[in-house]
Amino acid sequence: MHYRYRRSPAGHRRWMKMMPYMLVGWLGLIIWYISQVNRMTEAVTNIRDTLRLRRR
Repeated sequence: MHYRYRRSPAGHRRWMKMMPYMLVGWLGLIIWYISQVNRMTEAVTNIRDTLRLRRR
């Protein structure tokens, strides 16, 4: 029991030290995802434009 109690603060400290890196990683993932979605929407709009031009 006391072993777990003694281990808790160190783990918490390590988690606090890791927290900023985790937040940065999540932000990077979200930004990358948004950029990918924007690129996909751009490609879809380009394909639609080409289809419209072909129809005309």
